[in-house]
Amino acid sequence: MLFNSYIFILFFLPMTLFLYFGLNHFRRERAAKLVLTAMSLWFYAYFHVGYLAVILISVFMNYMCSRILLKAENPALRKVILSVGIVGNVSVIFYFKYFNFLLENMNYFLHSSFVLKSIYNAVGHQFLYVSADIISGGFIQRRDIRL
Repeated sequence: MLFNSYIFILFFLPMTLFLYFGLNHFRRERAAKLVLTAMSLWFYAYFHVGYLAVILISVFMNYMCSRILLKAENPALRKVILSVGIVGNVSVIFYFKYFNFLLENMNYFLHSSFVLKSIYNAVGHQFLYVSADIISGGFIQRRDIRL
């Protein structure tokens, strides 16, 4: 689904806005946030359902890293968990955005014939990270974490 498609403009956007603001109007903020997250997942999965697992695993990994960071007292453990989270996120972004670029350049410069994969550019990760952070704000009490 593209932002300029008829299905987005005439169906998806009005339904999302109606549900989100309707629930907020009746003081159902948590339900509104859950609807917004569900609609984000639907928007993300509309193009290719198979990549929904990638985003859900990624969001779950970030959630678990944040939970462990908040509970950990050992500074060395905090650094390891933070590093795992950063490397995990950068790895996902690298694979979906730059892996084919890397293979093309390796084939060109090394005169090799690595097979290029047809990888969907998963641009929705940034939106869902924000949605997950909004929802988790109700579950996780934030505090300063010193590394």
